[in-house]
Amino acid sequence: MELEDSICEKLYTLKKASTWELIDPLPNANIVELKWVFHVKKDAAGNIVCYKVHLVAQGFSQVPSIDYFDTYAPITKLTSIRTVLTHTACQNLKLHQIDIKGTYLNGKLNENEVIYMCQLSSYTNPNHPHWVCCLCKTLYRLKQSGHRWYQ
Repeated sequence: MELEDSICEKLYTLKKASTWELIDPLPNANIVELKWVFHVKKDAAGNIVCYKVHLVAQGFSQVPSIDYFDTYAPITKLTSIRTVLTHTACQNLKLHQIDIKGTYLNGKLNENEVIYMCQLSSYTNPNHPHWVCCLCKTLYRLKQSGHRWYQ
């Protein structure tokens, strides 16, 4: 899969998930910037298998008590993982894992969390070039993404 295909697939996923709405921003609104993050996946021989693409928010520009309130999310301790693995091995059980595609797109923002995000420079709406994206769901690197996904 080519890089351009990966970008188009990611944008399609974001659009399908209704991640944001294009609106006219309020005056003096804090607008969070975006950037693309690219990863190249290779096989054992070093050949490129696919390109991983993420559209991430620059969460460091968020303002506490305005753009976000809660940032905590539960984590698993290594001792808990070891306990589960030991129990699985002792009981001769099968253990499976899953990878959720677009994990943080499952996190919905609360009504009091209004986050404005700039339009992507190469995908700006020609009818409304000065409008911004009002997020409905979380993106990677937003301060509250982990907390909202957990909820």
